[in-house]
Amino acid sequence: MRSLHLAHGACERWPKAEILFVLSREAPYLATVPYRVEQTDRSPTHHIREVNQLVDRFNPDVVVFDCAGRVAQMRHARRRGSATVFISQHRRKRRRGFKIGRMRACDLHWIVQPDFVDGGLTRLERLKLRMVGGPRVTFLGPIYPRPRPPAFPLPEAGYFFCCAGGGSTEVAGRNSAELFAEAASEVAVRGGLTGIMVMGPSYAGSLESLPGLRIVPSLDGAELAHVLAGARFAMVGGGDLLGQTASLGVPAVATPIGPDQPARIAAYRRQGTCLVARPAALAATVREELTADRIAEMRTAIQSLALGNGMGEALDQLGDLLTAGGPRGYNPL
Repeated sequence: MRSLHLAHGACERWPKAEILFVLSREAPYLATVPYRVEQTDRSPTHHIREVNQLVDRFNPDVVVFDCAGRVAQMRHARRRGSATVFISQHRRKRRRGFKIGRMRACDLHWIVQPDFVDGGLTRLERLKLRMVGGPRVTFLGPIYPRPRPPAFPLPEAGYFFCCAGGGSTEVAGRNSAELFAEAASEVAVRGGLTGIMVMGPSYAGSLESLPGLRIVPSLDGAELAHVLAGARFAMVGGGDLLGQTASLGVPAVATPIGPDQPARIAAYRRQGTCLVARPAALAATVREELTADRIAEMRTAIQSLALGNGMGEALDQLGDLLTAGGPRGYNPL
């Protein structure tokens, strides 16, 4: 979704931009991408030759590797005159971004987490940047579109927001979206506040209604940002949506549904922006711990962090690359 949001933002800024996505034909969101798509049998990361041939044919000004891609693919893009961007969202991907070979083939490295999540640049990372002379490294935080109201009316009396993420992940032997929906329904019924439950674009189940909830199969990025921004609080997983929730000023109760998420949630909890709940105790945590005073405290903590949408900075940096006419080195220190 992040790359899709970035593509939309690029088209808004540069209306004549041509966008090409290279995706696995097994990607569950393949049919929803409104741009030209080239397919590979597996993740494009595993198809070095095919991706390089697409670069030759498409001749892009910029190639974005969103938590994916091989060094050989980045090097080929640079040799062809394309600028390159690598996006990392957790420590393992960040370490890949700081491999010397990848650094030499990269113009921009965007870390889409605030620096308090995995820490600022380490001494070793700074040393490598001085040795290589780049890339330009930026802690962008989440990237998402400008909010736009959804097609359906939102409850005038207020509401809370709930979304586990993409909707296909299993947690404790259950589909995460359905687990979250059941917890949200309990919160809504007991608390008397309507919940907006977004199942996610990858949800393939059949859940359509639960007491107290408006269940929405999925929302585009702009609609989701609008709905989320207006919520009194949010029940979310520990993926990209957690950062977006904080950047929009919304207190959250977060439940980890992936192996990289507990540490990320803990980092936001230390900043005072969210509470942490076990999957089986999500509704109980909201009911017992998310008091009006706690919500007010969390909003104050979020405001002090001054988090925001990384879209503007990302597009500005892409604009710099386009103005420069191709790859260029940066002195990031």
